[in-house]
Amino acid sequence: MPQTEGIQNTTLFIDSGSIKDNWQTLNLKSMPAATAAVVKSDAYGLGANKIIPLLITVGCNTFFVATIEEALNARYLTKQAEVYVLFGNNTLEEAEVCLENNITPVLNHLGQIEIWRKALKINNEARLETKKSKAWLHFDTGMTRLGIPKQELEKIRNNPTIVNNLNISGIMSHLACSDIVNHSTNYEQLTHFNHLRLWMNTQFDTYLNWSLANSSGIFLGKEYHFDITRPGASIYGINPQLDQKNIMKDVVRLQAKILQVQRVDTNQTVGYGGTYTVKKPGRIATIGLGYADGYFRAASGSAQVYIRDFRIPVVGRISMDLITLDITDVPEKDSHVGSIVDVIGPNYSVDKLAQDSGTIGYEILTSLGKRYKRIWL
Repeated sequence: MPQTEGIQNTTLFIDSGSIKDNWQTLNLKSMPAATAAVVKSDAYGLGANKIIPLLITVGCNTFFVATIEEALNARYLTKQAEVYVLFGNNTLEEAEVCLENNITPVLNHLGQIEIWRKALKINNEARLETKKSKAWLHFDTGMTRLGIPKQELEKIRNNPTIVNNLNISGIMSHLACSDIVNHSTNYEQLTHFNHLRLWMNTQFDTYLNWSLANSSGIFLGKEYHFDITRPGASIYGINPQLDQKNIMKDVVRLQAKILQVQRVDTNQTVGYGGTYTVKKPGRIATIGLGYADGYFRAASGSAQVYIRDFRIPVVGRISMDLITLDITDVPEKDSHVGSIVDVIGPNYSVDKLAQDSGTIGYEILTSLGKRYKRIWL
């Protein structure tokens, strides 16, 4: 991404070409399975209104979101693509919204199944034949989060009519440890899912789509792909394999201008609580972003930034709007008021900032603040 002059105090650059390339890389890796895109949480904080139409241009026609509100927004953006809502239908009103807007709810427990059944009955009694009525079932195979748990699966096995006449078109589960390639849970979940598939296929006359792999799951092998893969974070540049070099292209670059430079001397302290003590005469620069902008306070004293190829430590406590940097070793011609600092960039990725903040890249992306000027490249 270019080093851009004349920016506001903080600017977030989002590379649309990298987003498209990343999805196409995942799509190629997933073939012959189809590749969806997870665009929940406003496309991981980057802007679903931009990203959904962008991905449609490269052939993506299936989108997963979390909430009914996100699903309605996705449907507004595309009339033709498949839209799945992962939270399912928690009320009759939500089920009716799905029916009216051709949104596929992912049913996570018996309560949601009964709500869907009731909505279908009302729809059929009203003879609203134009309404679409597909749903998916989500079975928990080891995440212990959303999904039909084993106790409810046993009820379904004992009484298969529970899932009859629901217009089920797909079955999914979600991998818990797929970013760790050799984790035993991956194979355990795959085995459970395959056993479930053998049984469920005896209960339905129509073909079911099966989906297990998230971003990292795509890299576990073809046996995890089934009919549809569901990448999310990797589309936006997050590394899907913790122990491997990231093959995804960087999507975001966050830059800030230096607001002020102070000369400091030995034993002078910096920031709230005086947690950083200057060890030698030098210079401290301040830039205008902080934890209100999604730059976590936990990164205090461990994160770094760059001016060109100069590595600069973040020193002192990160505050709401400001971060202090030790620029002592950077030539003054490159580190004055108005100089541009790469907070996230080619030398310091989202994943590296996340590591230094004690979190994951997903949290960094979804927390990027609304005060940044956003420029799409």
